[in-house]
Amino acid sequence: MNQTTIDNFRHKRFGLFLHWGLYAVLGGRYKGKTMEYIGEWIQSRFRIPNAEYAQLAKQFNPVKFDAEQWISEAKAAGINYIVITSKHHDGFSMFQTKASDFNIVDATPFHRDPLRELADACAKYDVGFGIYYSQFLDWHEKDGGDPANNSRNGSNMTWSNTWDFPDSTQKDFDKYFRTKVVPQLTELLTNYGPVCELWCDCPLTMKPEYSQQIRDLVHSLQPNCMINSRIGNNCQDFMSLGDNMIMSARSSVPCESPLTLNDTWGFKYDDHNWKSPESIAWRLASLASRNANCLLNIGPQPDGLLPEPARQVLRKLAEWKSSIPEHAISHSEPSPFPQNLPWGCCTQDGNRLQLFVRDWKDSLELNGLQSKVIHADVPFQQDGETLQLQLGTRPESLLPVITLEFAESPIVNQTLVPQNGVLELSPALATIHHGEAAAVSGGQAVGAAGENEATTAHSEVQNDGSLASWHNPADVVEWDVFFPEGGLYDIEVATLKRWSHGRNSWLGQRKVRFEWNGHFSIEKVLTADRVVSIGVHETKASWLGFFRAMPGETGKISLRTLELTNPDAANMFLVNITLTRRPDTLLTPIPEPFTTEILHNAECGFQGSDWERDFTRAHNFILPTLPGGIDNLFFGDSITARWPVVEYFPGKNVLNRGIPGDSIAGLYIRLQRDVFDWCPRRVFLMAGINGIQNHPQEYTFQSLIAITKILQERGIEVVLQSILPLRYPDKWDRFPYMDRIRWVNAQLQDWAAQNHTIYVDHFSTLVDENGQLAAQYSWEDGTHMTPLAYQRLSLNIAPFLL
Repeated sequence: MNQTTIDNFRHKRFGLFLHWGLYAVLGGRYKGKTMEYIGEWIQSRFRIPNAEYAQLAKQFNPVKFDAEQWISEAKAAGINYIVITSKHHDGFSMFQTKASDFNIVDATPFHRDPLRELADACAKYDVGFGIYYSQFLDWHEKDGGDPANNSRNGSNMTWSNTWDFPDSTQKDFDKYFRTKVVPQLTELLTNYGPVCELWCDCPLTMKPEYSQQIRDLVHSLQPNCMINSRIGNNCQDFMSLGDNMIMSARSSVPCESPLTLNDTWGFKYDDHNWKSPESIAWRLASLASRNANCLLNIGPQPDGLLPEPARQVLRKLAEWKSSIPEHAISHSEPSPFPQNLPWGCCTQDGNRLQLFVRDWKDSLELNGLQSKVIHADVPFQQDGETLQLQLGTRPESLLPVITLEFAESPIVNQTLVPQNGVLELSPALATIHHGEAAAVSGGQAVGAAGENEATTAHSEVQNDGSLASWHNPADVVEWDVFFPEGGLYDIEVATLKRWSHGRNSWLGQRKVRFEWNGHFSIEKVLTADRVVSIGVHETKASWLGFFRAMPGETGKISLRTLELTNPDAANMFLVNITLTRRPDTLLTPIPEPFTTEILHNAECGFQGSDWERDFTRAHNFILPTLPGGIDNLFFGDSITARWPVVEYFPGKNVLNRGIPGDSIAGLYIRLQRDVFDWCPRRVFLMAGINGIQNHPQEYTFQSLIAITKILQERGIEVVLQSILPLRYPDKWDRFPYMDRIRWVNAQLQDWAAQNHTIYVDHFSTLVDENGQLAAQYSWEDGTHMTPLAYQRLSLNIAPFLL
């Protein structure tokens, strides 16, 4: 295919897919049953005999069909080409054909050729006309394509018509191909003017010579017609991604993503799960930024109308299109940045960059710009390769766009650097090193569109930028990166359940090794810590831990699989590694009930204490050796400091950051260095008598809750623990300490119950019959715990350890 045709295909960017056929009459309903799968597969789902299914043609009379209305509304929404189903797997032709009387003109009361009318409307509105054709499967024909052996797709439906034609050995695909496929494709490619795209589907076991014959036929009749990859056998001009799949990195080949507007392709009465206009705008922009087209599907109704919710989305997209720069989507070039941008995406139009800002904040930072910005839609400041944008109030828009203008085509540094503190590393940006170790065998399957899917011996980057078959321990995925600013970076690994059918759930059960610059490593089994929104496929992000990068540090990040505990885990695809910088600042503004005076006094109390010594020792000797963060961190004053957690919780990932003599305000001051720097998953918070010695009981309670909220807002789970009882309360006659302790504990317990927070009551397990700290649990001072007491505390807390 010549480069001009490929460029024209890419520059269209936005297409409309129309799945329309006889199946629309049923609309997903058959004899009182509802189709749970996509609507165009209803004949196979309910195994409807051909004789019965053919009778639907007598009911198919789409008198409300108006080709000009369809195309004009599509054009207004920014759609530059359409692809219409000429024949789907049911074998019914939506055009006039001499090869079969099972067509809309001859078999229905409509007696019109909608493809002819759509082709004319496309020519009028300067919209490309494309055709879908099921080249292998045809349930109406005895000799239609058949993978044999009663082969079924992931939804347990047979690919071929085994209810009318059960004996696959009696089928002659060559006859079907010569008498129906070739004649019909010839008609479609000669009777409807220029055809911009032929969309084939489900090649399955079709032999290479048939795919090649289709390719030769198409290019002989329509030299500028692009053919998708579902023609099979590598005879394509562009890649079709899997259904509802998006790119995780910039594509180097012509590429298109088919996207359903609800959950079905063909019309269904009961599918009301319509995607929002905002989500479609984002999908369209993000695909354009990664050099891929978006093919948005609508299933027209049997009366010929587009469903009203779909038309509403088109109208919203039309409003959005009129508010953004002309070539922000169509005729745009992909993002010049090597990595994805955490706040949105970017396209290029000559000497302009169009920034689509999905995550709107007060300011936005771009790193790597080597060209000088001469104009922007918002106030900006450029310092070397770093550009700071002040965004202000978010505009009313499906997806706001900010234009940056340069004197010439902008140059972007291709080094992988964080953007706004986030660095997303796609396998497509990595160097893949293949070793010699034996690979773990995985599985194989056929995807939703008949694609052959199977794990291989070594990892392979897929067309969408993800990595398949990364189960070989000898294979290493490696990125060269640069950190202009240092800091602690959280590490998340996103993995994808690529096969949409036949695999019931996302699987972790894979131990991976992350390395930074050859001197820091983490080994951890993947866990489903967070759901990631990537298309409709199940994707989970697994938190591995954190690492520290020094300002200006350059180095290599690598990832490899060490082992699988379930062979099916080999079928999971690697989407990316995301590194997110933790904030430098402690906590601003200072929350109530902490005042500047209280914090100043607390900080002064550290002077001359052993806290600074303990802090320095821990950060110099413990922090660099941690395997990716702490699961359980104990945080408090001397009561916590004396708890030998490593001894009491063998085999658990625990760290004690209790400090003797600390106050509640001191806990707040220590949050950054004694908690956040350790990246814990769960904090066990407990204060002793220091917490209520110099302040009212209300202050103690409010302070502990303020610290709890701060931890929870940072994604850290909190276990609140009761303040412990005292012995010899008469020695503390200046204040009614036991009354204060009971009051604070009651308030903490009530708050925890109302705010879904774990609360552990140590108090009631340590008091004696007189309501004070039992003798066997108390040292002579009446405030600190004996080893027996800590054993009791450990039993209380053990069920809540990670």
